[in-house]
Order: sequence, then C-alpha cells, then structure tokens
Amino acid sequence: MENLKTIARPYAQAVFSIALKDKSFSVWQDRLTFFSAVAKEPSMRQFVSGVLSTDKSLLAFSEVCREHADESSRRLLEVMASNQRLNALPEVAEHFSELYLQWLKEIEVEVVSAYPLNSEQELALQQALEKRFSQKIKLNCHLDTDLIGGLRIKIGDEVIDGSLRDKLTRMKKLLQS
Repeated sequence: MENLKTIARPYAQAVFSIALKDKSFSVWQDRLTFFSAVAKEPSMRQFVSGVLSTDKSLLAFSEVCREHADESSRRLLEVMASNQRLNALPEVAEHFSELYLQWLKEIEVEVVSAYPLNSEQELALQQALEKRFSQKIKLNCHLDTDLIGGLRIKIGDEVIDGSLRDKLTRMKKLLQS
C-alpha cells in the first residue's frame, strides 16, 4: 500500500499543478473521486491491475469514464495506463485532496521592517507573496529599527532579506575580498 502512495504522488502533484493553474480544484476532485471508485470496482480489477495490455486497459477504463473525462483527464488516464498505474488512482485522488487542503491553509509570514507599514503597503506585500507562493498569506508585521530600511520576510525556513542593513553588510564583504 505504501508503494502505491509513492507511485501516486507525482501524478497527484501534476494534476494539482493543472488544477492550480486553471482554478479547477472541484472539477478535478470530482473526476479523481469517480476514477478512484471505478478503479476500486471488483469488475474493473483486471483492467487496472496491469494484467491486460495497456490498450485494452485504457479502452475499458476510458469507456466507463467517458462522461467524466475531458482531454486533460484522458491524458492522465493514458499516461497511467501506459505505465500500468491505473491501480494507483485511489491514492492519486487521496493525495490530491491532501494537497488541496494544504493549499487552502494560510501561510503565516513574519515581516520585519525598519518603519511601520501602512495598510496599502501591507496589502501590496500580501498580494505579491500570495502570487509568488500560490497560497493565502497572513502577515505578522514587526518593527526593528536596526534594519535601517527595507524589509526582512520569513516564510517557514525561507528568508527574503531586502533590508538596507543586509545590503550594506554584503557590500562590505564584497569590498573586503
């Protein structure tokens, strides 16, 4: 079972990337749920197990899923069938759901600035970070006058240091070398 989860992960991530780009999460969730149910059906076991040829498996699976598949999802089924991975569809659906739930959560971002940010600056920063990380962002703003100017942004273990103090420190190191 753990092996199927490992196999399913890249497929789910690829589908999630498409859904993120198109904002078609619910459509993909419905498709994957349906495909998962079909893959679990005992009468479909021989078609998803890899026992039959890729063409026969894909033809049977596509026929059953015809009304629930568009071009993108048919390509997914083709790739999975050609790799004899249709049996991983339930895990693909499960992992897709997990990715979607993670995406819905807000990321808390620590913003340290030399001067207080006004509401327009905070909104512009929030929108820029949401665009960059494709997630909802919650800003926690703090002051640190030692920065001299600019911002230091901490997102998880990533730090974006645009402070004047950091720029001066880097310039000093460059001049000393």
